[in-house]
Amino acid sequence: MNKKVKAFFRRCSALAVSGVMSFSALNMLSITARADFTDEIADLEYKQQQLAAERSELESKLAEYEEGMRESDEYLKIYDEKMKKQEEEIINIKQQISMLDSKIKTTRKEIDDKTEEIDRDIVEFKQRLRIMYMEGSDSLASILVGSTDFYDILVRTELMERVSRHDNEMIDNLNIKITDLNAEKAELEQNMTSLESKRSEAEDVLEDLRETYNNHAEMKEYYEAQAEASRNRTDEMRAEAESVEEDLAKFIRLQQEENEKKRAEEEARRKEEERKRKEEEERQRKEEEERRRKEEEERKQREEEERLAKIAEAEREEAERRLQEEMAAIEAARKVDEQKDEDEDQDYDELFSSSDDNNEDLAVKDSDFIDAPNNDQDTQGASAENSDDTDNNDDDGDDSYRSSGSSDLIWPCPTVMNMTDGYGRRTVDEEGGASEFHKGIDITKPGCAGEKIVAAASGTVITASNTGNGYGIHVVIDHGGKLATLYAHMSDCTVSVGDYVEQGQTIGYIGSTGQAYGNHLHFEVRVNGEHTNPLNYVSM
Repeated sequence: MNKKVKAFFRRCSALAVSGVMSFSALNMLSITARADFTDEIADLEYKQQQLAAERSELESKLAEYEEGMRESDEYLKIYDEKMKKQEEEIINIKQQISMLDSKIKTTRKEIDDKTEEIDRDIVEFKQRLRIMYMEGSDSLASILVGSTDFYDILVRTELMERVSRHDNEMIDNLNIKITDLNAEKAELEQNMTSLESKRSEAEDVLEDLRETYNNHAEMKEYYEAQAEASRNRTDEMRAEAESVEEDLAKFIRLQQEENEKKRAEEEARRKEEERKRKEEEERQRKEEEERRRKEEEERKQREEEERLAKIAEAEREEAERRLQEEMAAIEAARKVDEQKDEDEDQDYDELFSSSDDNNEDLAVKDSDFIDAPNNDQDTQGASAENSDDTDNNDDDGDDSYRSSGSSDLIWPCPTVMNMTDGYGRRTVDEEGGASEFHKGIDITKPGCAGEKIVAAASGTVITASNTGNGYGIHVVIDHGGKLATLYAHMSDCTVSVGDYVEQGQTIGYIGSTGQAYGNHLHFEVRVNGEHTNPLNYVSM
């Protein structure tokens, strides 16, 4: 039974190890085939949950096996003591049987001796009767004939009676003794039968005790085999958990690198779009300037045409006025032709003097209209240059604003400013002896359960679940630049995988899920997938 159990557990362990190795190999082969590792991370976290559940169940069974071993040991001690007492009782019964057997043998010998004695007495009695018969002393007549006197008769008669009585009494006593001995022998044989029955029952009880003892011994061997197999499986599961954790760290690092590439591509795409946008804006600006320039030229042309039209109209009106004046003057001259020659000369001079003054005024006005368009054009050019300068200054200001920023981490628990365990190797057993490397810092204070946990910096959520790997409910945030932070033992998380969180945004609450000694936040900082001292990045 023991060999079969061990062989069964060896086969199960071999299958489990080969399954994990195949799982890891397939995952590593798929790394180059896919750029998004979210599924791999989810599978590994699910594997961690399974291993944690299986390990918990295995530890529970191991405790049952160890308890079974302890109970079997107690039963073995109890039944060993019972068997010893039963063996002593059997030895005592055998001693009683031996004593009874000796008594029975002695009684049989006494019976045989008494029987022989009776047989000898009977033989002597028969011989005596034969002699008496042969001598004739077997009758009263023989006694009377053979006697010398009466006294001799009495003596002989008394002698015969005594001999006869003695023989009868002797035979009766011997028969009584034989009867008593036979009764004693029967009683001894009955006691012997009773003791034999007791010995048989005691031996049966001893056999039952031995069988029960052997059953408990087999159960102990079974429990020992099961416990040994469970311990071996626990070691294998611990190795599997470490392997899964290493693979998970690798995939998280690869996911960070992929996120970094995506961010770089997104930044390049954004810059390209910004460049195209600026080019389009520049093109539109130039088109707008060209449109405005054409509109301005058209406006100036219309104004020039209108001005020239007005000048022509004014000249036409002026010519008509002059013509009318000339006709009026001729009419007046004709009317006053009869006047003196000197009056006509004076009227003639006044007419031409008025005409010269009008022409001078028109010349001044034409100069004013001709110089104006040149001044407007210069002003428009200066305005365009100033507009270009203003646009360039605005663009420089935007670029300066976009380039500003900070990637410093903040303290992840705004309301809890107390740190207990720091980064590095620490002793986890109060009596000493057992130690481990603490990959982060523990933040806690009395009554901190439910206090909010915030993102130390902006980034993308890579993990937000309970994987069973000891962290309990935990969140991993990728901040870019191969930098990530981990927040463990939460009572609840408020974000999901793929969410983008801002620095200071609440992502969960302090709790004690997973392998936690109490309510606290376990905080890690990882660079390129490797843990580092968080106090190099944050301070209280």
